[in-house]
Amino acid sequence: MSPPFYIILLLVILLTIVVAEEQRDSKDNKLHLSQVCIIGGGIGGASTAHFIRQLLPDASITLFESSKIGGRLATVDLNGAVYESGGSIIHPANRYMVNLVKLCDLKENKVNDSDIMGLWDGMKFIFRESNYQLMNYVSFIWSYGLDTFRLHYWINSLLEKFDILYKLQDNGEVFDTVDDLTHHIQLGYSLKINLKQLMKQEGFSDDFINQLVAAVSRTNYGQSILELNGFSGAVGVAGAMPGLWSVDGGNKLVPERVIERSRVDVIYGKVTEVERLNNTEYVLNFIPNNDKESSRMNCQSVVIATPLTDDTSKLSLINVPWIKLPFPGQYHQTVSNFISGQPRYSTFHCENDIENCPTTILTTENSTELFNSMAINHPVSPSMIAKQPYWKIFSKRVLDKDDIGTLFSSVSDMKVVNWPAAYPKYSSLKSTEFPPFRLANKLCFVNAIEWAASAMEMSAIGARNCASMIYRDLTGKVPPTKTKSKSEL
Repeated sequence: MSPPFYIILLLVILLTIVVAEEQRDSKDNKLHLSQVCIIGGGIGGASTAHFIRQLLPDASITLFESSKIGGRLATVDLNGAVYESGGSIIHPANRYMVNLVKLCDLKENKVNDSDIMGLWDGMKFIFRESNYQLMNYVSFIWSYGLDTFRLHYWINSLLEKFDILYKLQDNGEVFDTVDDLTHHIQLGYSLKINLKQLMKQEGFSDDFINQLVAAVSRTNYGQSILELNGFSGAVGVAGAMPGLWSVDGGNKLVPERVIERSRVDVIYGKVTEVERLNNTEYVLNFIPNNDKESSRMNCQSVVIATPLTDDTSKLSLINVPWIKLPFPGQYHQTVSNFISGQPRYSTFHCENDIENCPTTILTTENSTELFNSMAINHPVSPSMIAKQPYWKIFSKRVLDKDDIGTLFSSVSDMKVVNWPAAYPKYSSLKSTEFPPFRLANKLCFVNAIEWAASAMEMSAIGARNCASMIYRDLTGKVPPTKTKSKSEL
């Protein structure tokens, strides 16, 4: 005898409800539970996503960004041409950045080496290049002697230390602190002394340090050789060697493309709290950019790839009692002033020799505080034709009308890009106070690496360390030994 029709109908309805509930629960889990949550969409956060995707191909990854992907990698449009306004250069020995550029099928844009460089001490040029390369080599040797050659070997020695680090990371090594990382490559001592002390120990002359090295440091970090620790200063000096390049189209393309390739869910919003529920899960409280109400997401692990000092962040950590936020230390302001106009050549005493007046002016340790450097800027791609030349002036503050009048006799266009947290202020924190990478189980801080040195490659190094740490915490296994992919051969 067949069951009554109404019983069959009731069973069908119940089954439909159960299936619908399961689908809804599955959808909710997908929206509100992520295996890895990354806070920050700069090069550190993007690199973290890349390395985690390599280690955990099937992991769900969610990245939170409060503004634009790229962070301190950014461009500015000036009269139809685009220029770098943030991180500008990549060294050919920067293994991670080189590989990421190749992976994203991006092209190199070689740094223009036709500019004439001059070292300005606030009163006069103490060194000036010419249009003849051979004469420049002779002038360098005449002015700085063997320091010219010594610098080349010193930088190569530094790069060899980084090769050791790359091999350690390839073999699955994880570092809980910056001190641990730098000691593994025999550079821990350089965090405890300033750049001038380090270079004096290496045998460089006072003139070379106070003039050329100071000029590079003021340009790259906006800080003096007495403020920078030896490690950060050495990384900055390496960033002034030949062979430098940027990405055709802008360096910000790297984090944008890497995040796309890493199959990451991006949420644009500000994370306000990271709460540790237990040893296996976290909850992130965040406010989406298009909403005023707070939302929550459960995460099995969290990577923070944004600064956490009082002047940069209001993020709170809950139930992580051994870590107190904000971390000590401050960040340094750098202002990028883009000016199109006629330089006041009389300020630099070359009004009678304009053709040979330097187009890249770097300032020495004893020079004026008005600006750190000024140079003719070049678009992010050789295919872009600038309708009018723009100078890029790095300064510690926004230049006022009198400042600009000192440097330019006339101005036709100007754009100011202020970076209030461009780099750590290295003199504000001792190496013994550096924040750690490991904040708790399955909670890692990429930007700890910045207190050793701030650069795109350093962020990628910190990102790989955090990715390996999260892999170890999630799986209980040592990260697999890396073999070279075809893109690296």
